[in-house]
Amino acid sequence: MAVSSFPTQTSNWTPLIDLVGRDFAQAFMFVGNFGDIMIYRHCTTRCYLNVHISTGQTYRYCGDQCYLPIAPEMAIANALGQCVCAEGKGETASQRIES
Repeated sequence: MAVSSFPTQTSNWTPLIDLVGRDFAQAFMFVGNFGDIMIYRHCTTRCYLNVHISTGQTYRYCGDQCYLPIAPEMAIANALGQCVCAEGKGETASQRIES
């Protein structure tokens, strides 16, 4: 019988706690990471909050493994299911982080 091995990821809560505080961070689950971007999902809304591990910059997932920087307030609102649109807020293609 073949056994599959999946890479393990250690959860890192520091970027989220620094952004929203310890109490509010309890409403999230750690999903994984994309490079230096930590990915958290809100337990109720099931929406994501993406935070850079060292800078605290927040990102919106654009599809096809692409993340665009957005303001922390917008990222938090999106995670709460408020679907704030980040279009037209000064992001450029050169600011994208892609694999």
